[in-house]
Amino acid sequence: MPGNKLNQDKKTMKLTNIKYEKELWGRGLKFVIGVDEVGRGCLAGPLVACAVAWSPEIATFDWEKMKSEKASNELSFLLEITDSKKVSPRKREKLADLIKNYCLEYFIVEVSSEEIDELGVGEANKKALRKAALGIKNVEHVLVDHFSIFSSENKTYQSQDNRMIPISETPITNGDLLSISIASASIIAKVYRDKLMREKFHPLYPEYGFDKHVGYGTKLHLEAISKYGPCKIHRKSFRPIKNMKGLFVDKNTVP
Repeated sequence: MPGNKLNQDKKTMKLTNIKYEKELWGRGLKFVIGVDEVGRGCLAGPLVACAVAWSPEIATFDWEKMKSEKASNELSFLLEITDSKKVSPRKREKLADLIKNYCLEYFIVEVSSEEIDELGVGEANKKALRKAALGIKNVEHVLVDHFSIFSSENKTYQSQDNRMIPISETPITNGDLLSISIASASIIAKVYRDKLMREKFHPLYPEYGFDKHVGYGTKLHLEAISKYGPCKIHRKSFRPIKNMKGLFVDKNTVP
């Protein structure tokens, strides 16, 4: 999903959270991507992963100048990209649209609750992140939050267009704070998943309040599960659901 508009503004602009990207771009790599996921700890709904690639151009921007021009410069939103949990919902939605418009490319992946139950959340998480990374057509290096997602034995992977490509990666502790690419992926994934839970699944299962908690284990959600039993999109391998013997709510077909 390309959306690069950076060539429209050639003002010299310095960014603090591109240390890892800048080092890799300096080695001659162009498609350095960040990946992140949202929904790992939810009791219901899919896990969503996203990959984002930025242009090496942003390494040349003078961010001190950008701060003074923030009101007038269309690229000033780059200064606000950070871990999605630290951004308000309204600003996340705005940033997600801007990131998608200006990045080189992005790719979003869903892993269903059924697949999470089958694989286990850890393996499902890695699978989603790998699939998102390989969705970027020319991926060369992957920046990932905290842990490795690729096998140390296998150095080539099949891309979305069925090419075998070499992959290297850098796991970064607190990556969504230290890498603009990972942070961008976290914002897009969060906005996408929240919208999915509110606009697709809440109308199907309104009794659970997915429009309020988007599947997380809040008091409201736990009370609804206790009252109505789990529905089709609940993760049956997660406590307390796996210990329940109540009714399985499947009155609607998930499209």
